[in-house]
Order: sequence, then structure tokens, then C-alpha cells
Amino acid sequence: MGIATTCGGFKTTLELYNLAKSQGTYISTVIVGCLVLGYIQHDRLLQAERICEDALKMDLKTPRTRMWNCLLTAYALRRDLDSVNRLLYRMRITGVKYDAFTILPSR
Repeated sequence: MGIATTCGGFKTTLELYNLAKSQGTYISTVIVGCLVLGYIQHDRLLQAERICEDALKMDLKTPRTRMWNCLLTAYALRRDLDSVNRLLYRMRITGVKYDAFTILPSR
């Protein structure tokens, strides 16, 4: 999924995701994160955010932090601080842990 997202184009990423789902393959945090990144790369932040929200209800074995960090970065690069703060709040209340990339320590 990562290679498809980086090199193969978003259509390929979506096709692989749908194939995995149709075959009953376990959908991991990495797979969901690649889908989020693909939406971000195509400037479809609302869809990326929807996937992050959907991931909160999924039985994922590893933290969801990285996909949320990608979304935070996308909004920050667009200078959309309201969305950054809204997402940070949403992460906190839903239990998505912050990491060193979520919040840079103050100097």
C-alpha cells in the first residue's frame, strides 16, 4: 500500500484497499494510513478526515497517531489553525495518543 500510495497513484491505492476488504484481509493501521495519505495528497482532506474518524471504530492493533499526524500536517501547511486545533481536541477526547510529531516541544 505504501508503494502504491507513493508511486502508483491514488487510484491504485483505492483499488488495493477495496481488494483487501473484498477478500476479507485484515485492514491494518498501515493500510488505513496509506488511504488517508492518498486522500491528503489529492487535496481531499475531508475524505481523509472521514477515514481517520472511521478508523476510531475499527479493530486496529497499533496506534492511529500517524494517520492523524498526517492530517494535522496537511491542515497546518494550509494555515488552517482552526482545523488543527479541532483535530487535536478530537484526538484527545477519543484517546488517540499524541507523540513527538504531534506536538513539538516548546523551546
